[in-house]
Amino acid sequence: MRYKLVSFDMDGTLIKNTTADLFFASLLNVEKEVLELETGLKQGLIDNSDFMVKVGLIMKELSLDFVTNNFHNLPLIDGIEDTIEALKHHGVITMLITSSGEYFANLFKSRFQFDYVFGTKHHIDENGFIGIGIDDCSGKTKAMHLAQIAESNHISLAECVAVGDSLSDIPIFEKVGLAIAFNSDETLEGKADIYLKSDNLLSILAHIL
Repeated sequence: MRYKLVSFDMDGTLIKNTTADLFFASLLNVEKEVLELETGLKQGLIDNSDFMVKVGLIMKELSLDFVTNNFHNLPLIDGIEDTIEALKHHGVITMLITSSGEYFANLFKSRFQFDYVFGTKHHIDENGFIGIGIDDCSGKTKAMHLAQIAESNHISLAECVAVGDSLSDIPIFEKVGLAIAFNSDETLEGKADIYLKSDNLLSILAHIL
């Protein structure tokens, strides 16, 4: 087996055409404010540290219970469960690394049995309400997490695959043996080895297994 570890982005990759923050912002009637933040982040008007603080302040009514109870309504790409099962069947380690909240990533781990998940850490109060971000998981941090997990499992970076769709995936794409741009935007032009447009995550397996 050439590849032994596959890392997935979440927003725009496993979640279709939106982000977890925007989806839950729409449920809390603050979608416009969060969209402005995300646009500012993409345009470089604010950095990831600013974003993780401001999004927590805007979405102050968000709680762990609310996220858990509405997780099943997220617009997920088809084939996540079958893809993870197929990779595990072949002994491939699976990771989810996202710039969004770690609490979202943990729900994906529970639902789809990812081996490792990482995301931005947020303050969570005694009542389960999610506050500002306190430890971001930006592009360089994503690459660091991948490298650490690969090393701990005695896997070379050449044996790793990254699947992502946007700007924050570039640092991790630069580290791995195979970079797959999946339903990606224009920021990944010339940055990936393979470009796929698909409604089903299973389409990546032909390039990995």
